[in-house]
Amino acid sequence: MASASDERAAADVLKSLARHLNCLNEDNKSARRRALDAIKRETIDQGLSSAVLQEVFVCLLKTLLKCLSDPAETCRETTIQILIAFIRSVPKPDDTLPYLMPSLAHRLGGKEILEPAEELRLALMEMMSLVVEVCGRHLAPYLDDVMRILQRTITDPFPEVKKESCKCAINFAKCVPEHFHLQAECLFKPLLQTVSHQHSQVRVTATQAIGAVIQYSAGKNVDDVLSHLAQRLFDDSPRVRKAVTVVVGDWLLRLPDRYSYFHKLIPLLLSSLSDDIPEIRSLAEDLWKKIGAQWEMENEDDLKDKMDFQLPALYASEGERPGLGCRELVVRNLSKLLPAVGRDISDWLVQTRVKTAQLLRVLLLHAEDHSTQHLQSLLTVLYHACADAEADVRTQCLESAKLLGVFVSPEVYLKLLLPHVVDYASCSSASPWAPLMVLGAVLRGSSMEALRPHLSQIGDTLAHPEVCQGSQQGTEYAVGKCSACVFYRTADISRFDVDVVRKPLEKSVGTRETVISGLWGIECDANLSAHVMADSCGPPHLCPDRRGAGDGVGPDRRLLRARRQDSGVFMDRNDWQRALVRTVLYLDHLLTCVGTVLRVSQVDCDVISIQLLKVLVCVQSLSSHQEQHNEAEELMRRLCEVQSLPGVCELYRRHMTDLLLWLFDSHHAWTGHSVQKTQLEIIAVQSGPVVGEFLSAFLPLLKSCVEPSRDPELRLHIFTMLSKLMLDAGNTVDSQGRFGEYMEEVLKDLLLPNLVWRSGRCAAAVRTAALSCVLALLHGAALPAERVLSVEEGLRTQLISALEEDSRLARLLACRSLHSLLKLTAHQLNTDSLNKIYPELLKRVDDSSEDVRVEALKTLRTWFSSLGKTYDAQSCRSHLELLVQQLLLYMDDPDSKVQDSVLVRSQTNKVQDKSKSPPTKQIRIKPNLHNKDSTTERTQHSFVVCFGRNDVLKVASEVDRDLLQQQTEAVREKQRNPEFCDKLLQHIHAL
Repeated sequence: MASASDERAAADVLKSLARHLNCLNEDNKSARRRALDAIKRETIDQGLSSAVLQEVFVCLLKTLLKCLSDPAETCRETTIQILIAFIRSVPKPDDTLPYLMPSLAHRLGGKEILEPAEELRLALMEMMSLVVEVCGRHLAPYLDDVMRILQRTITDPFPEVKKESCKCAINFAKCVPEHFHLQAECLFKPLLQTVSHQHSQVRVTATQAIGAVIQYSAGKNVDDVLSHLAQRLFDDSPRVRKAVTVVVGDWLLRLPDRYSYFHKLIPLLLSSLSDDIPEIRSLAEDLWKKIGAQWEMENEDDLKDKMDFQLPALYASEGERPGLGCRELVVRNLSKLLPAVGRDISDWLVQTRVKTAQLLRVLLLHAEDHSTQHLQSLLTVLYHACADAEADVRTQCLESAKLLGVFVSPEVYLKLLLPHVVDYASCSSASPWAPLMVLGAVLRGSSMEALRPHLSQIGDTLAHPEVCQGSQQGTEYAVGKCSACVFYRTADISRFDVDVVRKPLEKSVGTRETVISGLWGIECDANLSAHVMADSCGPPHLCPDRRGAGDGVGPDRRLLRARRQDSGVFMDRNDWQRALVRTVLYLDHLLTCVGTVLRVSQVDCDVISIQLLKVLVCVQSLSSHQEQHNEAEELMRRLCEVQSLPGVCELYRRHMTDLLLWLFDSHHAWTGHSVQKTQLEIIAVQSGPVVGEFLSAFLPLLKSCVEPSRDPELRLHIFTMLSKLMLDAGNTVDSQGRFGEYMEEVLKDLLLPNLVWRSGRCAAAVRTAALSCVLALLHGAALPAERVLSVEEGLRTQLISALEEDSRLARLLACRSLHSLLKLTAHQLNTDSLNKIYPELLKRVDDSSEDVRVEALKTLRTWFSSLGKTYDAQSCRSHLELLVQQLLLYMDDPDSKVQDSVLVRSQTNKVQDKSKSPPTKQIRIKPNLHNKDSTTERTQHSFVVCFGRNDVLKVASEVDRDLLQQQTEAVREKQRNPEFCDKLLQHIHAL
């Protein structure tokens, strides 16, 4: 109660203000503004005592509240300033609440806010916050007014008003907790609208307000706000994420009904443990420790045994092991959390999937070995996550899988995981490589001791055909296992992505022709590969218009199409690319599994060495990427290191018998599209000299694969591989010097049956490949002449037949093979065999191909050199006479330039070493068969052939000089230019 002196002082002040109060009713706003300034000057600025101000404020309150509706903004602003000053200065501001609160509610809490100025609405809210601060619980009777005000101002268009309203709501909830819960629910709608405001500071204060309102409400609306807070965890502003962390942590510590919401609140806080900002992570860790410690204290009786006998940590992470309370909270709520994790891991938003993957890792780190009972659902989640397109999702899920390997026994997880690796469809995963990814990560987290009893099971699974050969993945498309039809226009092949189609096409028939040409340094015909490939892929009715004119594909849209023999499905270029990507991913993860096993088990891998070797061979046979080949070879070397083997050859030597048996079990079902044929090639090539130690098992396998009834493309592949091996026989098939013992078997059972003429280009391609093998056998292997003579008749017959092949390459290989045969059997062939060879070689001298003519001349030269003592020149004079006559025909040419060139070459040849190859070997003039100038064509023909004949005739002069001299003199006068005949006669006389 004010004293008498205070009352007198207040009366004096009011008397001095009487005139100014009357001026507040003036129509002039300047007069009203001056009156308000005078009131402020006479009261607030005078430094009156609080008691006097209390008396004056009570008397002026109604007048001032009326001024809040003044039309002039300046007057309203001054009035608000005066009211705020009085409220802050008077000792009992709550006495003014009966008049003040209805006025504020009228100005701010109506359906339409009466105050149009944003700055004044902010000032009014600041005054409201001040009233809450100074009046506290005295505001309880005015709960309705305050709630009406907050409902309107929280959604105010002005961001500063929003922030001030949220702060006011927080303070009001703390001031009247006994009454606030009665109407707290009405604030959720405006707060949830504001929490997504574009200003980060508004979102921060709205989040804090939600936390306070939930804390002091009846607790029924937690579910309504959780989704909104969860969205704020993805906020771009660290301050917002920090506010969410603080709010959720405070709920977990102080919310009255927090036990009912643990399974909903724990994920929000644990998600902050993986935040990008260290401050937020540290804050979340501190809150989580407090929550765990508090829960541990509240449930001390239930945890007494675990507290007294805590087991050591199994996982040495970068941070310390979570506390017992934290771990128990996760374990007891894990069954409720995992279904939500499974849903969110497939969310369409990348951020949601990343956060969920991070949360899963944190949950497993807390659950430890308790995750065993949820292993099935965890694996399902990981399968889907590992197929995610986002790298961060895959990385986090692989870390989670690694934790499973740490905490779960291999006996348990292998029982569930390995069947999914074999048959990925059983785990409902759209990605074949997902189970392999999970397996590799789980194995990485396991220890050597834990895996030791289960290595055989792991090795058998990885070596399973459905796994290492990837047949269920559809990889047959990507590696060229497409049958019945592969066709394209050779002119348009450059339109395709070379990296996409190169490797698959290398396994086709046509490209085999190119490979064979490359083995011997021969240029292949420009369109030969495409034509042979098209013809080799099946009967004409399966390949409509191989040139592409009738395939229904326009010039602007070329397709590389493949048709599976069993399904008739056609694939365009995009399908090929997708198949290749799937194959690359699958094989990458298969190699990762092998590498993980080697890294974890090390020396223990000796028991599954053969299984791992099979896997590495399969990967190389399926892959079209050099990086994967390099990685597989590196893992082979690693496999050798863990077994203390000196090299890869020793590894193959140890397992060659098992590898050949592995292939032999299925060789009867091989086709040109079977991956096993490539596996055989990889084993044969990489084993090097080891293959020569196992010829007794290796050759029967080849024999079965090249039977004439087998698939043509399969035979082509085998013959190409065999050619490579025999060209380097000393380091491969003949490394032990025993290949000669099998030479007769190789020729009779493998090669000669495939040299028999059959109709069709496909059969011609097979014969060409077989001829390449014959040449490699005669050229590269150190064969005794006796063994060659034992099969000479059959071989000679087929080679002579091959000289009539349509394929230029086949004729060339046949000539070279006859050349090698004559050299190997020098002076040992009988007269009948020799006389059957030269007529066919003479025909090749007129061949359309320059290379074939040169080889025919070389072979004829060797034929003359091969005439030994058993060859009776007198009895065979008619043969020699015919041969010499035919050769002398090429001594004449109408072009003097050619004759001069031949003369120069002939003279140069005199100083050459007879042991060297004839000069014709270096003459590489390619005739232009489409040149309209026939003279130029004949010139090119004569330039190569005339000198060859001259050289051959010089060798022939050593066989029957008289016959050659007689025939030369007989034709000398008939030739246009006898110069070459004179040179030849000079050579004969010089002998």
